[in-house]
Amino acid sequence: DATHLDVAVDALALSDGADAGLSAGTVKSMIELLPSIGTLQRRNGQLVKIPMGSGMRKVQFPRGSKTVMPASWGDVEMGYHSTGIPNMNVYLSLPPMMMRSSRLFGPILMSLLKIKAVRDFASRQVERMMPGPSERTREHGRSAVYAMVRNAKGETREAWLETLEGYQFTMVAGV
Repeated sequence: DATHLDVAVDALALSDGADAGLSAGTVKSMIELLPSIGTLQRRNGQLVKIPMGSGMRKVQFPRGSKTVMPASWGDVEMGYHSTGIPNMNVYLSLPPMMMRSSRLFGPILMSLLKIKAVRDFASRQVERMMPGPSERTREHGRSAVYAMVRNAKGETREAWLETLEGYQFTMVAGV
């Protein structure tokens, strides 16, 4: 009888924290999508835009508590269709500096990314500067997922999953 679902992904859940990170491809996809879709949550079955950098919260993952921020991942859509739960938030743990800057500069960034030349420039810089997780990290890293459901009476249930590093998990799960 769940009415709300929150899912948080900690893609940086390495035991030593070394060389974890998003791939250039993931960040370039974000650069392309952010100006058109923004940050989305599901409210009463409808997709609703929220200000970039808003809605941050703390989540307890298997390896400790982390601050997470709302993200417009496919789970906002697929989670709704697979569960029927009408209210859904998807969160992602990102480096703290990235989250702070998104709250401060989100509106400016959203305006700038509407300009194709700015998106192209940003994508080139990402390609140069973001190598993404190393082979070692992909082989030995871990990711964690937190999920919490709540019903109309306020009752909650929580679950955690620790799995392969995110890109490795995606590859294995896809096969």
